[in-house]
Amino acid sequence: MNRKNKTAIWIDHKHAVIINFNEKNEEKIYQVESGFEGKEREDGEDRNKNSARMGKHFILDERGFENRQIELLRKFYLEVILRISEDSEVYIMGPASAKDELATKIRNYNSLRITITKIEAADRMSEKEVAAKAREYFHVKKLAA
Repeated sequence: MNRKNKTAIWIDHKHAVIINFNEKNEEKIYQVESGFEGKEREDGEDRNKNSARMGKHFILDERGFENRQIELLRKFYLEVILRISEDSEVYIMGPASAKDELATKIRNYNSLRITITKIEAADRMSEKEVAAKAREYFHVKKLAA
């Protein structure tokens, strides 16, 4: 299946680098931040102030924290999907479950003409490394600037 546009995405839960190639192999690079924060906390403190103090004890609003994180990720995945050109082949890479979660979200949009060609595990990569890997995967020569 040869689509007009090609997109490579490196993604984790905090950040995505999106490389789009159009039918002329012109390259556009986007970065999207999720705002997602892990559950790392200082000793006895909650960074997001999701807790209340009762004497020496803290009461944490775990359900509220998790709901906010789920909503942040939902918006993040939607923002990434909006950066994918229609009629695209998509190559997704990343270090954790975010790549699979994004693939599931893309597949749930039946009206989009997007084909996921490969999902691959990949450690943290710079924008230039993602672009180089995308050009290699899609057999695109770097255009002279």
